[in-house]
Amino acid sequence: MFVWGALGILLGAWVGVLARLWMRLIVVHPDPFSWSGTLAIILSAAIGGLGLGLVRGARLTGRSKGWRLAALLALPFLGAPMGLGVFLLSALLGGWALAYRRPIWFAPALAALWFAALPFIGFAVGDPDHHDLYDGVHYLSISVGLWTLAALLAVGGRELFLRWPVVSRP
Repeated sequence: MFVWGALGILLGAWVGVLARLWMRLIVVHPDPFSWSGTLAIILSAAIGGLGLGLVRGARLTGRSKGWRLAALLALPFLGAPMGLGVFLLSALLGGWALAYRRPIWFAPALAALWFAALPFIGFAVGDPDHHDLYDGVHYLSISVGLWTLAALLAVGGRELFLRWPVVSRP
């Protein structure tokens, strides 16, 4: 089980690095580079990955459903101001859709609607003083980055909604 936790840390850190690189690429007027900000993003993503990895490991080894609470370790990354709730909703809606929960048609439809709305949300929460600087290529890079991060978060969020196996105890 703890092997899944270690793998979760690595994958979470990787998502954090991707998120930080994407943030640096889309900024129109970059602020000074901050190692503390970069480390906070990567560490919070790695801790979130640890939580989701522990949930997966517990599910696969037949442990108690209470292990789902380990996913709360992902909240600092998913609910951070940088995510503006976009990361959290992507993990929850996308994870629910990927887990194929009932009603089967509703979850993918809701997730598709959410993913279609992401570019508009990205534009709406952007800096209104610099919307004139958003050319088509820049706006496309923002959208592709949001879709990529949202898809990765949906895969992680899937662990919360997968059915827990029934294990008979002696």
